[in-house]
Amino acid sequence: MSRRILDWRQALSDLRADRAPRPDIREERLGTQSTAAVRLSCWRGQSGRRYVVTVQPLDTSPIALSSATDPRLLVALAVRRTAGVASIVAVSGIEAVEERQADVVREGATELHVYRLADTPAEHFAAIEDLREAPSADRCLGVS
Repeated sequence: MSRRILDWRQALSDLRADRAPRPDIREERLGTQSTAAVRLSCWRGQSGRRYVVTVQPLDTSPIALSSATDPRLLVALAVRRTAGVASIVAVSGIEAVEERQADVVREGATELHVYRLADTPAEHFAAIEDLREAPSADRCLGVS
């Protein structure tokens, strides 16, 4: 019986080369379990920063927001989920999503992911820019 010798360095190099490139902006799994009351997810921005978001369905009903958070600092991601893979339809301040809610639903968004941890307007705008794939008008709802 002959033994096959495997060069691990070459095998690992081949594996790395075979991987499909990951998108700069992507949803990632959290290490914690979401409860029935609060669904959480995480997005990785272009900078590599992680944004933990709450998830709620996006339909034509009013957006449910906590009164404890200043709505001007909330970052909203209208998200389409296809076969379990999430993609951002639009990202902006929460007021812009509320104004264009019917439009983003028509564009295929089924979930609203809300980042609530921006403490200042500068952090709010930085998060929006970090989570935007391209600054084109069709991907951006405007900054509010």
